[in-house]
Amino acid sequence: MKIKISRNNYNYLIGFLIKEKQDGFVNFLISNNSNHKYVYINLDEHHADEIRDWIGEKLQQIGFDNDYNLNQDGEILQKLEDIFLV
Repeated sequence: MKIKISRNNYNYLIGFLIKEKQDGFVNFLISNNSNHKYVYINLDEHHADEIRDWIGEKLQQIGFDNDYNLNQDGEILQKLEDIFLV
């Protein structure tokens, strides 16, 4: 499957994955489209599910403010979660 993701969301996701040493995911998300507005990622369904599950965990951990409203991270993570929905 080919997933289309904005450059900004891609950079956000890769930054989190590298920071948390999720090298297994990073290897699947490397792209050669360095100067384009969008990044296209080829993944199989299994890896897309794993990444979406990880995003969902991050959303629960950091995606809400004290009143349980989405914060800035939460909005990005929610978009990413939808993108990786198979």
